[in-house]
This record gives sequence, structure tokens and C-alpha cells, in this order.
Amino acid sequence: MTQAQIYQHGMKAYIEGSPLSGNPYNATTCPAAYDAWTDGWLDAMRARRRIHALKIAAYSHIRPAPRAAGLFA
Repeated sequence: MTQAQIYQHGMKAYIEGSPLSGNPYNATTCPAAYDAWTDGWLDAMRARRRIHALKIAAYSHIRPAPRAAGLFA
């Protein structure tokens, strides 16, 4: 497999809920594959956190409309 494919497998593993310790490659025998998979997993995690932070920032200024007194009591 190419480095890009291994990287994609790391990203897919994060999306599917696999822990970082679930890396199928050995850091000693195949360090390039191990690093590519780990980089993919970490980049997917960072991207998801960035998206979450952007959603919070986008919706933080929206406040619910005040309710008229007595209408919904």
C-alpha cells in the first residue's frame, strides 16, 4: 500500500471509532506506515475538533427569542 492509502486508513479508523492504540502497523518494523496511519488518525481527530469549534462559534451568537409573558405559561 502507498503512504496515502495508509494515511486514509488511519483517518477511516478514527471515523469508525478505533482508538489511536489500534494502529495495525509496528513502529519498529515499519515506521513509515506506522507514522502515516498515526498522522491520518490524528488529522481526522483535529479536523473533527475544528468543525465542532466552528459550530460552537457560529451558533454562540444566536439566542432564543424571548417568550411573550403568559402565552406559554
